Amino acid sequence: MIITIGCFIKPITAESKTSADSLRISPWKQNHYIELSAGVGSHLVISSIGWHKMFDVAWKKRFKIGAGIRIGMANSFDRVLTTAPIDRLPSNAFDTLFIPHHSTYSVNLSLHADLSLTTWMDVGFGVDLVGISFGESASARYQASSFSENGTQQTVKPEMLNLLAFSHHNKGSLNNSFYLRFWPGMNLFVKTAFTLYHSAEETAIPLQYGSRYTGYTYMGSISVGWTPFRSIMKKPEKSNP
Repeated sequence: MIITIGCFIKPITAESKTSADSLRISPWKQNHYIELSAGVGSHLVISSIGWHKMFDVAWKKRFKIGAGIRIGMANSFDRVLTTAPIDRLPSNAFDTLFIPHHSTYSVNLSLHADLSLTTWMDVGFGVDLVGISFGESASARYQASSFSENGTQQTVKPEMLNLLAFSHHNKGSLNNSFYLRFWPGMNLFVKTAFTLYHSAEETAIPLQYGSRYTGYTYMGSISVGWTPFRSIMKKPEKSNP
């Protein structure tokens, strides 16, 4: 329905106004994106609402970078997490936690960058940098190859600190994605993304390899969003013969 309407209505952009109006729309008012997103992966469903502000950086407004806030929720079902890689000594030794169901909430500062391929399509990425996670405790079954607590019920809760520290140093709930954004019109957009979701849980008591258990999930996601004023790429100027 969004695409059908957008094909017949010219998008409202800073450039579509008169020169006098354009001067009154400062760069700080342009490219404020508000979006709702949802993603589905193996044993996991995520959703979020986010805002981020983009700045025109280079290449005649083709390249933009910015930052914002993302508020997310993750619902896991029959999910298996393993000992955090940084706690594995040796590296191939790990235990697992089987979690029947758990809901986690997060608030993260996010970084964004995108490149306009055409007036109606962008490619880019968004990553969560730092934030917090929270949620109620849940029951989990501990599975170990050789440990006295093998098979016992444990209590887990989300790791509070979210931090993008790269690879096995990552902490908490982080949502990182590469995307294609389409602009059907009326300053609305639709975004499809390939998402890598990292999550971490902590047990109430330390076990054989510590108390942190983590997991990565690859998933697809889709977003819809809106911006009040959009700055679009400038077409290359034709050289005079």
